[in-house]
Order: sequence, then C-alpha cells, then structure tokens
Amino acid sequence: CHALLKETGSIYLHCDPTVSHYLKLVMDDIFGAEIFRNEIVCHYQAGTKGRKQFGRKHDIIFAYGMGEDEDVPSPTKTSSRS
Repeated sequence: CHALLKETGSIYLHCDPTVSHYLKLVMDDIFGAEIFRNEIVCHYQAGTKGRKQFGRKHDIIFAYGMGEDEDVPSPTKTSSRS
C-alpha cells in the first residue's frame, strides 16, 4: 500500500453495485482495509420505477485515503443522468 499511495494520497473507485462487494475485497487486499474511508452511493434517475419500489439506479464509490485525517468529500446533489 505504501508503495502505491503517497502519505497524503487517496483513491476512489466508481463501480456498479452488482460487483461492488467483490471489488471492495480486492481494494482492501491491495490498499488495506485500515485506510478505507467511506462508501458513497450515487442514485440517479433513469427509466421508470413503480410506485411501491425504491429506485434501483445507483452506483457505488469506494474512498480510500492514507492520511489519518483524510477527509472524504461530502456528496453533493448533481444533475440527474438522462
């Protein structure tokens, strides 16, 4: 891990939720679970959904950072995808 990131380095992985659990294990193996900072869920509007269902369109972002006080950016609302 120390050879891959600077002391203040960070890395973000944007992935599909259907494989996110596998990729989290790979990232933990490469960089170390101790530098995992956050899992961010990005929901977006596309297609239609039923009245009794939650939206299923979302992506996952895993944030890893080397510094102890590494801040993970707060998610902000962005324009929806079309």
